[in-house]
Amino acid sequence: MVGMWQIDEEEIKKKHFSIKNLGVCYTHFMFDQNKLHITNLKQTKDYTESIIHRRRCLFCNKNKFFFSRGKNCIHHSYIVMGKNIQVPCIGQKKCGALQEYHPLVISTESSKYARYICMVCYEKKGGYVYQRVGRGVKEDPNCDNMSHHENDIKEILEAIGHWILNIATCEKSMWQKKVLIHLVRVITQLNQEKSNNTSDILIPLADTKTEIPSLFIILIILALMKFNYNLDKKLNPKNLTPKNFFEFGEALAHSTILAKNELKLHKKSLESPISIEEYCASFPLCLVQFYNGLLETLYKTKKKIID
Repeated sequence: MVGMWQIDEEEIKKKHFSIKNLGVCYTHFMFDQNKLHITNLKQTKDYTESIIHRRRCLFCNKNKFFFSRGKNCIHHSYIVMGKNIQVPCIGQKKCGALQEYHPLVISTESSKYARYICMVCYEKKGGYVYQRVGRGVKEDPNCDNMSHHENDIKEILEAIGHWILNIATCEKSMWQKKVLIHLVRVITQLNQEKSNNTSDILIPLADTKTEIPSLFIILIILALMKFNYNLDKKLNPKNLTPKNFFEFGEALAHSTILAKNELKLHKKSLESPISIEEYCASFPLCLVQFYNGLLETLYKTKKKIID
């Protein structure tokens, strides 16, 4: 193998962390050599230079195991905001989630002070792992450069919005002031670029970069700035105030009122349910999800403490 791969933790433990005891099937060997990398790249490094890395993922902070021939793959290594970032090559076969975006992202052959990203987090944060396609498949399901990233712009703006909210609740006044100064400059510039046509708000400038970085790149940058944005759980408890919870209560009440017709249809099931499952299913989904989230979180937290 010539590229960088993530290795199954249980398997590497069974092999006592020895490269000599690890094996790879012929299909994966040829795929790594002929499809993921250029011809003769393997000749640049001897197999004795192979390394097993035990590194903490930038996003989930869990220790993961990675294999590479040499310290890293020289064709799939990047520097993001001055920090070396390593993602397994299989995630970079076709998907353009991580690619050069000057000056924020540049390619490198170095692995100095590298941060690693596991495959689970790569997919969670906007990347697409390459899936081998058989001869009979007419439509390729893989992301081709940025073909699967239609929602990146909206999600990037949401992520940056939550980052700003996080800054607003921190106690670093100088950092808040610095961010605000730059935000005011951006708002001022956008206001100056308004056209008379409301459907055409922005006028492109000659010195403005028109390409948009991927969501994955933005989330890496935010993580390097110590803000790990979770796409699935967008509410940060640290940023919420008592007023927010009052507003949540109001919203939940209005949602329940809107579901009154649904409650009427299930009146019999609510008054005389056959089972607890039928009783729960009769409630409006907004209430069910609210209590599920509340009770499941309390249960998991208590179980974690006991364990």
